Formats: sequence, C-alpha cells, structure tokens
Amino acid sequence: MDKKTIILGLQSLFLHPQQMKTASIVLRSAVAVCFAFVMSSASCDLFDKVDDVTIEITLDHTFNVNETASATNVTYEKKETLDAAQLNSDFNKYKDKIKSISVSSVTYVITNCSDGAVVQNGKIAFSSINASSAQQITSLGNENLKAIEGVTKSLNYSQADLDALANLLKNDKKALIYLQATLAQTPVKFDVTVTVNASITADAL
Repeated sequence: MDKKTIILGLQSLFLHPQQMKTASIVLRSAVAVCFAFVMSSASCDLFDKVDDVTIEITLDHTFNVNETASATNVTYEKKETLDAAQLNSDFNKYKDKIKSISVSSVTYVITNCSDGAVVQNGKIAFSSINASSAQQITSLGNENLKAIEGVTKSLNYSQADLDALANLLKNDKKALIYLQATLAQTPVKFDVTVTVNASITADAL
C-alpha cells in the first residue's frame, strides 16, 4: 500500500466540521424517515382500534299477561317487537356505526303475579322481524310462577342462538320476541321481563 492511499484512508476517518454537520443531518433524516415508515405501516390497526368504542348494554322487554276468561290448559302466545334503538339510548346513539354485537346472555324475571299462576311448556323465542315463526327458542319449563316471582333466571340459549340474535340486532336493529306457554288455569295475571345482555363495538362518533 503506497503512502497516498494511507493518507486518503486517514483523512476519511476525520471529517471536516461542516462535513460532520451535514452527515449528522443526513443521518437524522434517515432515522426520521425509517421511524415514520415503521409507524405508518404498524399503526393503521392501532388507530382503527383507538377509534372504536365498546359499550355494555341491556335490552329489556316486558310481556304483560292478563287472561280474564275462566278456562284450563289455555294455549298462549304473544309476539311483540324488540326494538333495540328504542330500548337503549347508547344503542340508538351508535346504531349506524356498529361494527359488531355480542350477546352474552338472556334472562327473565316474573313480577305482578296472581296466585295460582302455573305455566307449562313455557318458551321465550326470537326471530327476524319478517319471519313467520319463532327461530331462536328456549324453554322456561313448567313453573309455579308465584314461587319464582322476583327471581332473575337465565335462559339456556345455545351460542349459535345468541350469535343469531346478535346478527339480527346488528343488521335489523330489532327482532321479534315471543312468549309461548300453556296456562294451566285462567284467569291469571303476571308480567315477564326479558333482558338481553350484550356489548356493542362501534366507530367512535
């Protein structure tokens, strides 16, 4: 290696102050560009999640049963509309921005029950608003209603039924809800409040 090559090599190790300043600026710019690239590629999902809001909601619907005629083994069915936007202000607020709904459980409670109220083969069911018959069905069994008055009880829906109800609420914002039973004896009077427990995830307003 000749003397000139050695000198040039040594000079390359020691930059002029102005050259060092330029090199520092270039290095900082390169780091900034790399950081921006990493953040832009990794943060899209993060920002999407930041823009989401998840809220726990309950949807309560009460059936008012009041049969005044005197009879035995009366077949009873009541079909009404469960309108989520009307029943829950948070659902109404985010109804047009809902990304997903998860129904965790459905419960019921009997109130305002007359003596001697006995239900046989009781069922609570749901369906789409345009359906001609019930679809998601679960049994209340045979109950002496006075004995369970005021006690909140869970309805044993399958996960598939809960998911189907969640899809109805997400897509249609409402569903039909059914009360079906054989009333052992009338006259009889009682209320059945059905509660859908769910969470909604929506875009923030």
